[in-house]
Amino acid sequence: MQRVTWIWIRHLRAIEAEGIVCGRLDLSADLRDEARIAALARELPKDAALLSSPLARCRETLSAVRAAGGCGSEPEIEPDFVEQSFGDWEGRRYADLDELSTWTIHEYADRSPPGGESFAAMSQRVAAAIDRRNSTATNGTFVVCAHAGVIRAALAHALKLPPSTALAFAIDCASRTQLVFIPPREWRIDYVNDRS
Repeated sequence: MQRVTWIWIRHLRAIEAEGIVCGRLDLSADLRDEARIAALARELPKDAALLSSPLARCRETLSAVRAAGGCGSEPEIEPDFVEQSFGDWEGRRYADLDELSTWTIHEYADRSPPGGESFAAMSQRVAAAIDRRNSTATNGTFVVCAHAGVIRAALAHALKLPPSTALAFAIDCASRTQLVFIPPREWRIDYVNDRS
């Protein structure tokens, strides 16, 4: 097993997503921030293996970064890096969800929205996929375009945090978070939510 660098990118802002629960809604990425796309193209290694959530906003973000000269390879879709399912809440306004004003952070992590999955369950799914990739990696670096929840789950896994604690991380659109897996079981956190 080798050392593996994980560079996580949160997708560009999704179109028509302001104030709504997106979850697994397949919204397109807003590609107008050409300066940020160009910065990501410069900052990301060109020889990394590319992974993406199956959702359009992630695939389109990577496509724009590649078109700007970054990340040479075609991305592989990793289904386990899809965002948390918010079930019946998806497409609804946050302001209209009374549960969000009454649930504690622990309940938010452990309880499932109606018809959805909990953040804790998603974290287990993401951790299993990371471990699987670490055990079979032939390239020492992954660049992954995913969602805020998935990146928080990756941080929880690396830092051995309870899911509710990982929810405290800010993960902005078009930010980078870099984690390094050091075999057999250690992790180093290089940076979180970087937009430089």
